[in-house]
Amino acid sequence: MNRTSRSVVVSRASLAAICVLLLPAILAAGQWPTFRGDVQRSGVSDQALPLPLRAAWSYRPNQGPTPAWPEPAETNYAVMHNPLRQTLTFDRAFHVVADAQSVYFGSSADDSVRCLDLATGELRWQFITEGPIRLAPALHGGLVLAGSDDGFLYALDARTGKLAWKYRAAASDKRLPGNGRMISMWPIRCGIAVDDNQVFFAAGLFPNQGVFLCCLDARTGKEVFKRPLDFAAQGTLLADAERLFVATGRTAFRSCSREDGEPLLRHGSSDPWKKNLVGGSTALVIDGHLATGPSEDGQIHWFKVASKSPLLRGAVDCVVVGGKRICLLGGGKLWAVDRQAYLSDKKGAKPPAPLWSVPAGKARTMIQAGAQLIVAGPGEIAIHDAADGKRLWRTAVYGTVEGLAVSEGRLLVSLADGRTLCYASKTAQTRTTEEPRTNAPFPPRALLEQAAEHAIAAAGVKAGYCLVLDANTGQLAWEIAKRSDFRVICREADAAKARAMRAALMRTGLYGNRIEVHCGTSESLPYPRYFANLIVCEGSLSGRLPPTEAVEGILRVMRPFGGVVDIALAGGTDPHRHLSGWGIRLLPGWNTTGKEVAHGVARRGPLAGSGEWSHFYGDPGNTACSNDQMHAGPMELQWFGRPGPHDMVDRHKKGPAPLVVNGRLFVPGFNHLSVLDAYNGFVLWEKPIADSVRVAAFKDSSSVVATDREVLVASGESCLVLDAQTGKCRLTIPAPGPAGEKAWGYLARVDGLVVGSVAKPGGSLRAMTKLEDSIIWRNQQPVVCSTSLFAARQDDGQCVWTYAAGGAIANPTLAVADGRVYFVESADATTLGSSDGRLSVPALFGLGARLTALDLKTGKILWQRDADLSSLEHIIYLSCTRGTVVITGSRYAKVPPAETKGLKKPEQLTRVRYDLLAFDAADGSPRWAATGIPSYDEVLSGSHGEQVQHPAIVGDVIYGPGFAFNLLTGKKHDGWAWQKSHKCATISTSRYCAFSRFSKEKLPYIFDLQSGQGAPMTTVTRPGCWINTIPAGGLVVIPEASAGCTCEYPFQTSLALIPAELDQ
Repeated sequence: MNRTSRSVVVSRASLAAICVLLLPAILAAGQWPTFRGDVQRSGVSDQALPLPLRAAWSYRPNQGPTPAWPEPAETNYAVMHNPLRQTLTFDRAFHVVADAQSVYFGSSADDSVRCLDLATGELRWQFITEGPIRLAPALHGGLVLAGSDDGFLYALDARTGKLAWKYRAAASDKRLPGNGRMISMWPIRCGIAVDDNQVFFAAGLFPNQGVFLCCLDARTGKEVFKRPLDFAAQGTLLADAERLFVATGRTAFRSCSREDGEPLLRHGSSDPWKKNLVGGSTALVIDGHLATGPSEDGQIHWFKVASKSPLLRGAVDCVVVGGKRICLLGGGKLWAVDRQAYLSDKKGAKPPAPLWSVPAGKARTMIQAGAQLIVAGPGEIAIHDAADGKRLWRTAVYGTVEGLAVSEGRLLVSLADGRTLCYASKTAQTRTTEEPRTNAPFPPRALLEQAAEHAIAAAGVKAGYCLVLDANTGQLAWEIAKRSDFRVICREADAAKARAMRAALMRTGLYGNRIEVHCGTSESLPYPRYFANLIVCEGSLSGRLPPTEAVEGILRVMRPFGGVVDIALAGGTDPHRHLSGWGIRLLPGWNTTGKEVAHGVARRGPLAGSGEWSHFYGDPGNTACSNDQMHAGPMELQWFGRPGPHDMVDRHKKGPAPLVVNGRLFVPGFNHLSVLDAYNGFVLWEKPIADSVRVAAFKDSSSVVATDREVLVASGESCLVLDAQTGKCRLTIPAPGPAGEKAWGYLARVDGLVVGSVAKPGGSLRAMTKLEDSIIWRNQQPVVCSTSLFAARQDDGQCVWTYAAGGAIANPTLAVADGRVYFVESADATTLGSSDGRLSVPALFGLGARLTALDLKTGKILWQRDADLSSLEHIIYLSCTRGTVVITGSRYAKVPPAETKGLKKPEQLTRVRYDLLAFDAADGSPRWAATGIPSYDEVLSGSHGEQVQHPAIVGDVIYGPGFAFNLLTGKKHDGWAWQKSHKCATISTSRYCAFSRFSKEKLPYIFDLQSGQGAPMTTVTRPGCWINTIPAGGLVVIPEASAGCTCEYPFQTSLALIPAELDQ
């Protein structure tokens, strides 16, 4: 362990999650009432297990755990070239609690609390909530207390499972798609601690939407206090006599007053550059000390409870404190040290020598029972003597052990696949229980089967969110689910019907992960706008149409770009006439067919005023503007979840931008592509695509372009044309030239033509090494070039023209607008001979440059214009819109002292400058030239992209980092100018707004282009180092792009926001 005053390591980090265990108060025999046994999370009981143990029973639910958060990126390439650990580990297994008779656990898969018989493992009862249960329940006074992602804390009778009371922290039932489920805006993911007849927990994840630390009377559910928090809360919650300790996820634990919840301290702060990270979702408190972890670099940090600064830190997997010794697990060994010496705060004290040390294999979690240490991990459970480490018992186990507990002489084991195992000393045989499944939960009903088939056909897609109104029996939901990949949300006002529906669907193994039932009326839908791909109704097949008051709410949740309502009405007189009148006033294109069974279908078109982002910089002209007509103002969360960081390009490596077209979100990763529904976050498909990654894409071009129906991906020597909805490959278009001697470079799609360039093999950067770091972060580094251009028909891949360049073409200068292809090529023919096609800007254009325009349809040269670009050093871009071509590049400049007056480092006369040159797009004649003074022009190292920023063009204004000019005249714009953040950031825009990472905290900001006023859109995530905040489709989508980042912010997640002021 490392003291804060010295650097001494006694254990190297292992790959497993840290679990920290201490002994604050010995548990009573036969009791394990909460996660880790008590509210201090000690994981210690005074009850030794009688040995040897034998397998008594195992219980396997229909579904295993569905952890909320995916794994992190493998490493932080900028700082730590070693695996990063997952910090949000609280729902990797169904962690159990137990009393003298029963075992209890909650399920993140099917939303239920189960009670098993401790002796036999038989199911005693099951209670189903309306959202995943991600935390272990807690036992108190004959009640089981469980928190759900539906926003409620439930108190259930421990013997019968009947509801005693429930409590919701938020005032409303607002829900949204989160981590792949439809959950409350205020899920309970922190807790649950019960002490002195009070229950403590936190609800909510996003502080700008509301996070609350709550205390209730555990017997009655009466609120004692509810304290708003300005930080996220996820993971364990601990208590001592005066304080509550709240896990926040990837960031530091916070302590709050136990009396009223007032925040007191932030325990620690990460310093990623010194390889010292804090955070995690587990912790313990003992004798005035708090230990937190795991952090992403595998450390636990020890604090005095009233201190912000750590007393010591170290890398182990697990710690148990019992009596005078501390036992540690990690790095394949188990060892013990003297407790007093280990926790000494004496300055200069040396780490104590081990009292004993033994091998421990892959074990990564541990508890203590009496004088026994129980250790477990992948494939094995073992028991050691705490006095000398001698192994007393072991057994092999199939699977990975995530949690341990003891009760009444029995060892309870929670596995990553969802099983619970029980070991006891006296057992005749092992009892195995697997929950039964059925593929026929309902009797056949042709009417419902036909309605499901009609609805799926009307939708035209088989994936997304389906909302079933007046869900009645649940059979229509079932028929749709088994014929499609829809996530089906059932809405049913009758509570008894809802319970029966859940019970029937639970037996299919689809409840929770595919189908969920919410109790409520069709007139009051708590879901976000535009989320539903398909809306149907089962009650109407029995003659009950939703009330006409519900139609406006149905329209509100219909997804733009193709969301469908398909209502089938059967029974009564003239169902066609009744159904026709029901939806004709509000539902778009409402059309009714049929007689005995009438079908009314409506399909929603594009959202009025919505824009799209189809290419790297928004459009083929590289304007970095979507032209979406949203206005700046408060934003609310639309959805959050996948993709996570694991398959993404490291954020420091600046990969291509995500795209939004026709309601779909395309997220390029590291040789990987994810495609989501932009309005609900549903993952439509994802797949690896070889040789498609572009690192340092801003010095090259993107490999991904999207259209209404297809997505095109440059992969090695070819372009793959994939169906945007399904990912099926429709066509492969090869780049012209001999195989093995080419690579597909630039990519655009305009007017049915695929425009590409031929680059050198190995030109595009596809790795994440120090070479790429130098090109990205250092000055005067090369850009990727091409040797020729071509166009092919998208429908059949036939090449229609090629253009052989007279000098290397800088890929960042390629643009398409107004039926022309624009670019800058070198006037020096020798540049074509570069072995990898990477050339610095001075090497490219030192002997001259030619601005060129080709006819998009024929490839013929329309005009060429010599341009003097010899002063540019670091980067070059080209954008075209409104009949104007603009070249932007940067250089160092010696400036007079008057120009630095009032700036940072006024004595420094070498500064960064941006040159902008504008030309008439029709004939290439020069229009104007201007020089922009960027934000942080004194930073010459390029450490955060000060010299490589891409401009954005909105209307008649071109925005750069710290300057803005009129596009048509070159005069300085007298309105707002974007001020780049002091960290990595670049700008994206819509018609009235700009978006960028900003502020000390590097948060995603929205700026009003007229007033210049800005505000953070969320406070718990961080955008990437290049463009990944995309305003399109009436949304602002921010896919995960912080892979490998180890700075402090709670979540690494993709999300979408929507202007809050829109009518609801």
